Order: sequence, then C-alpha cells, then structure tokens
Amino acid sequence: MLARLWVANGIESKATVVLLVVFALAIVVSNALRFAYHPCTSPYGYSSRPADYHWLEKYDAATHDPVYYASDPQDGETVYVGPDGVYYKFLHAPPIDPADLHSTWCPQTPPQ
Repeated sequence: MLARLWVANGIESKATVVLLVVFALAIVVSNALRFAYHPCTSPYGYSSRPADYHWLEKYDAATHDPVYYASDPQDGETVYVGPDGVYYKFLHAPPIDPADLHSTWCPQTPPQ
C-alpha cells in the first residue's frame, strides 16, 4: 500500500525514498541540536535578566509563554529572551522574527 502511495506521488524508486528519509532525519537532528545548544555562558537567564534593561513582558502567540523584550541601553538595539533562556539581539522593534534567530546575544555581568 505504501509503495502505491509513493508511485502516486511520483516517488518510484526505493533510493529516492531512502534519500527523503535521510533528509528528513537530518532536519530533525539539526533542529534538535540547534535548540539544545546554548550559545553563551552568562550569569543571566530567562528568569534572571539584566536589571538595567527595563524588560517588557509579552506572550508568544504560538505557545502563550511569556517572553521578554528590552532595549539595550548602550546601543538601543532590541533584546529578546524566551523560555529557552537564549538571548537574541536585533535592530527592529518587537516582535522577534525567524530571521533574527541567527543573532544570539550573550549578556555579561556589568562592571563593578
């Protein structure tokens, strides 16, 4: 039955099916690693954000989890942190865009 479905969708060889499965697994593993990797070591996290940033709580439209936005007092760029504890920094006003997910940011302890 599965073979008929493949042929009906233009997938005629087992090699093509194997390649599609390998490609799908590569995507799954890549996404799992991306979300498991925390890009920096920082004293700050989701629940312990830098105090001098005036954080604004919003809710993620898809998950309804609280997320936080702020403006970096040094350069005015927008800073974001979600439940995963990974910080992102970008040049436009909220909300965060999928294109911003490459711009991780690592907040450091302010100088004493």
